[in-house]
Amino acid sequence: MHRAIISIVLKLLLVISTTIGLILCFTSSGFMGGKLLLLYFTVQSNIWIALFDLVMAIMYINAIRGGKYILNSRMYLLQLIFTVSITLTGFVYCFVLAPAFIAMDTYNFNPFSLSQVLVHIVTPLLAIIDFIGFTRGREFNKKESVLAVIPPLYYLAFSVLGYYLNWDFGGGQNYPYFFLNFDSPAGLFGLGGQAPYFMGSAYWIAIITVFVLLISLGYIKIINRRINKLPNKI
Repeated sequence: MHRAIISIVLKLLLVISTTIGLILCFTSSGFMGGKLLLLYFTVQSNIWIALFDLVMAIMYINAIRGGKYILNSRMYLLQLIFTVSITLTGFVYCFVLAPAFIAMDTYNFNPFSLSQVLVHIVTPLLAIIDFIGFTRGREFNKKESVLAVIPPLYYLAFSVLGYYLNWDFGGGQNYPYFFLNFDSPAGLFGLGGQAPYFMGSAYWIAIITVFVLLISLGYIKIINRRINKLPNKI
């Protein structure tokens, strides 16, 4: 039971982190700010995990009241998918976007402002800690790892649509992130250009897809191993 309670607390903290972070982003200007907020994978993945965690926390509370500690197995599958997505958000920001912003220094943008830290670091960490440390509804099938690719592929289609319809993702740019700029010096399949365009978008997409699959498989392995070791309670 204590695991379920800790999980509830972590989920509610995540909801708070996401809410404050998105409000701060909405009231700011520049990259990923103002009315353009919903166009970014960061924001969409934050909303997915926050809404899901809020619903799951409520379901956990109702389950505990009924003397149960495990929810419908589909909820845990959704948690895997959304946790992988928010992990992708945190990883890409910390190791790709933030360094690129610092190197280019052209956006008048602080990559480590409170809003950015909340949505890119705090929320992902809370989601990962909750899922790996305190969630154990059921074992996962390795084949289910492929489902984690759905949100990133959806967003790829979303950004391609915006690119061809010439949406303004901010600053007059028709792409959300530099690695989805199909008109960059590297284009789709180019290599060896000047940073950050040292390789084409197709390679970035392939690398991100493989990364998502590896993270999903890694989470599944950790969860399954822990379930097999723990007693049949949360």
